[in-house]
Amino acid sequence: RIAEYLAEKGQLPVIWPLSLSPTGAAVTEPASFYYVSVLLHRLLGPVGFAFQQAFKLAPALFGAFAIIPVYLLAQELFDRRAALLSSLVLAFLPAFIYRAFAGFYRGDVFSVFFMLWGFYLFLESLEGTPAKRAVASVLAGISFGLMGLVWNGFLFGFGVLTLAFLLISTVSYYRGRWSWAPLQSYILSAGLGVLLIKSSILLYPN
Repeated sequence: RIAEYLAEKGQLPVIWPLSLSPTGAAVTEPASFYYVSVLLHRLLGPVGFAFQQAFKLAPALFGAFAIIPVYLLAQELFDRRAALLSSLVLAFLPAFIYRAFAGFYRGDVFSVFFMLWGFYLFLESLEGTPAKRAVASVLAGISFGLMGLVWNGFLFGFGVLTLAFLLISTVSYYRGRWSWAPLQSYILSAGLGVLLIKSSILLYPN
């Protein structure tokens, strides 16, 4: 109902009167959590989708398309067979399916989608020309920012990113291949992601 209110009124309520009667409850989820279904409805509305239909379809779509970055990430790290296996594991993982079926609207599945794309793009930013690394880092930062804009548990993603950076840097150092590229990619990816999240908090402090 909050997402529907946002779609109709164009603004997010601070207090939602239908929760915690009679005083109402503060709206504490990130604003973009609701915008996912609102933007999807704006995209599908012209072809006949009602808001409720778009709302229910959103988690299923994001859950299905999350398989793509998993495949690309595993293929980059290992090979095609590992990528297929990784995709199947995510597709049939009970905990993930539980959060990705139509109508179960929580930020987890949206956040996982953006987080996986962030990891893949961060990995892509470690090699290639300076221009390619910069573009991949910026796209990774946007992905990590969107991860935080739809889920309050975004620190988990940044924690994994930090551990990945430390592991990559340590292995490169002991192999005699240390460079500034991982640090530059990490600073740009994490920094841009945090900046996007901070901007959202300033716009929607509740």
